[in-house]
Parts: sequence; C-alpha cells; structure tokens
Amino acid sequence: MAIAPANDEWLWSRDQTPGIVSLWADGSGRACAWRRVRGALHSERVRYRPWVLVDSLDHLLEANVRWHELEGHGALRFHVSADDGRTLTSALLAAASARFDCAISDLGDLDKTPLLNLSPQEQYLVASDRTYFGGLVFEDLRRLQFDIETTGLDPKHSRVFLIALRDPEGPVHSLEATGDDDRSEGVLLCTLAAAIQEADPDVIEQHNLHGFDLPFLERRARTLGLQLQLGRVPSASLRPTAIRQIRTPPWATCRIQSRSQRHRERNRVSA
Repeated sequence: MAIAPANDEWLWSRDQTPGIVSLWADGSGRACAWRRVRGALHSERVRYRPWVLVDSLDHLLEANVRWHELEGHGALRFHVSADDGRTLTSALLAAASARFDCAISDLGDLDKTPLLNLSPQEQYLVASDRTYFGGLVFEDLRRLQFDIETTGLDPKHSRVFLIALRDPEGPVHSLEATGDDDRSEGVLLCTLAAAIQEADPDVIEQHNLHGFDLPFLERRARTLGLQLQLGRVPSASLRPTAIRQIRTPPWATCRIQSRSQRHRERNRVSA
C-alpha cells in the first residue's frame, strides 16, 4: 500500500492504489474492484468487514461483533463491525428492538439519528481507505452516455420507446422500439443492455440517471420479466436509487405507544 503525503490524504486518502474506475460490493463482505492501468482493465476480488456507526452500544456488547470508540465528541462515536453483513444486521436489529421496545425488522426503519449505514461500496472504500480515479486523467476513462424517452412518467403504465446512446469511442446511436407492445419494448431494452455490455464503460453518465432513468428501466424490465444487466457483475441487479424518502421510523411510534400503555397501566393499578 502506497501512503499519501499528508497534504493529499483528504483528497486521495492514505491508500493511493491507482486507477480504480468501478466497484461492486455486497452486504456479505465481498467486493470486486476494477482498475484501469495503462489502458488495460484489471479486476481484484477482496473481502471487507461490514460496519456501521451507532450512537450507543446498548444491547450490542454481548453480540458477535467488534466495536471501538472513535475520537471526538460526535453522536455516532461507536464503530461496530462483523465478519459478514447478516451477522451485523441481526445484531443491530435485535439491539434496536430491545432499545426501542418494539420489533424492528429492517435497518431502513431507523432514521439517521441512531445509525449511519452506508452502501456496501462506500463501506468498502472507507474501510480500505481507497478512492476512485487515483492517478487518472479525464481522458483515461471509458465514458458512455444514454437517455431514454418514455410515453409517460409512471413506469407502471408507460413504456420506453426511444433511447439515444453515445459510446466511449464517440459515435451516437438511436435505438427505437418497432411497436407499442411488450415484445417491442423488451427487444429495445435488451438492445440497450447488449450495447452497454459491448462498450464496457467505466462510467455511465446521464442528467438524472438515479432519479428517473435507472428506476424506470428497472421497473419496466421487471414488468417484462427481463434481467437487465448494465454493469460488470452478471448476477447484480440495478442498485436502488440513492434518493431517500422521508418517513416516520416505526420505533418512534412504538416508543410513544409504549409510554402511553405504561401510563394507562399505572392508572388502572391506582384505580
């Protein structure tokens, strides 16, 4: 591992492994990094320990996890990790259920106050102290752009009928459905996936990729019964959009209900 000079650590991190252009990771602790070195693409499979930051170790001390306290006075001061994501998730759900006195079955039901749970890719990068694009210039990347045109904004009822695509070498292609039916749209989506697989880009660029196009494509592919492979891992599905919805976490309701119930019970005893 090459150590970065102190004045470069904030920008490029301490591990200056060059040329990382793409990354796949999952919650089990597996990761694969692709590096572009002198124009050639290399891949390496590695493991990492899934981790989270929490504000309390309540009900976690007996779990099969490791933890240490971070420096400083921030609320999320405890770093908790496990050998695999399933073990970590089980420990966190059990601790949260005990702490908030109600059953919690999904880490997404916890807001950011008691927990910071990054995506698997971000967890790997932080744990390994690596970063993207070290030692590369803009022209070193294989960049692809595409844009979809749809008959409406709701993928439940609307279709993709036209796709513009610019491959890394520069040519622009127009892909169009030949009809207004499931088969025509399915052929169009498969043609897009095949074109992206053939181009093998390091980066896919688009104005609203995660906010509209990817979620729309994922829903239409699911509706049509297609496996839409746009990345370098055949078994990987499209990642959920990074846009987070604001919702009231169930533990907040449970905690309020629990206090109300205890108040009623005390009143019944007094009576």
